[in-house]
Amino acid sequence: MNNIFPKNVNFSYEVFPPQDISNNFKLVEKINALRYKPNFISVTYGAGGSNRDKTMDLVRRIHQDTDIDVAAHLTCVGSSISDTMSLVDYYLKIGVNKILALRGDSPNNISKQYEGHPRGFQKTGELIKAIKKLSDIQVYTAGYPEKHPDSVDLRSDIENLKDKINSGSNDIITQYFFDNNLFYTYRELLTVNKIEANLIPGIIPITNFQKIREFSIKCGASIPKTFEVIFDDHFSNLDNEEQLEIVLSIIADQAKDLIANGINNLHIYSLNQISLMDQIINKLNIDNVK
Repeated sequence: MNNIFPKNVNFSYEVFPPQDISNNFKLVEKINALRYKPNFISVTYGAGGSNRDKTMDLVRRIHQDTDIDVAAHLTCVGSSISDTMSLVDYYLKIGVNKILALRGDSPNNISKQYEGHPRGFQKTGELIKAIKKLSDIQVYTAGYPEKHPDSVDLRSDIENLKDKINSGSNDIITQYFFDNNLFYTYRELLTVNKIEANLIPGIIPITNFQKIREFSIKCGASIPKTFEVIFDDHFSNLDNEEQLEIVLSIIADQAKDLIANGINNLHIYSLNQISLMDQIINKLNIDNVK
């Protein structure tokens, strides 16, 4: 495993199962071709558990066919407690030792108030407790520097996070953000509220600004006005190499600032653009992060 990262920083990547399950093999091939191997790779589950079979297959392939740890996403939505725990059982049997426990979103991304499965876990803390009771594996959970879009206010969001940590999770992966000051404020807020856990910032490359903008509206992530200028005004007039340089520079600058402010774990939402991950890390190495 190649650990030539700046200042011994650990990186992890998120991937999602391709629409066609047969393409899982190609995705794993790309992962094996990475020059810079991440600390682990997380695999998304899909709204309402819609990608269950694809997720299970991709988790198994990454676990068995690479030398990289895999964290399987698991949600409360759309499944009974029995079905959810059978999936945990499956992961434990094949040797997976990391799970990212999430509440999950409504099926088909329908914009309506969240409702738990009548026979399922009603909140993430319940899911985490059940997993930890079954096995003392590493369970990650989610944090929201700009508040979860369904939360009434930041206070209730923090109380929910406390419940997840008290239920047995020691690692928080945040929703992506573009303004690092939002993350630093969030970090201070967790300290004030005595939430002691490993806080891992999530960052994302802006490879398609329109799609990022649409998704950011849904998940409550704000976009700096400077980005609107960069990507709306002249980005499309640049050649591919110039566009790539802007994309790499933005995320590398963000990562450098986080590292300079004491962060030694970063989670990158890869958008399945695996080769781009090497380019991001290489950009950090070339610039000699200090």
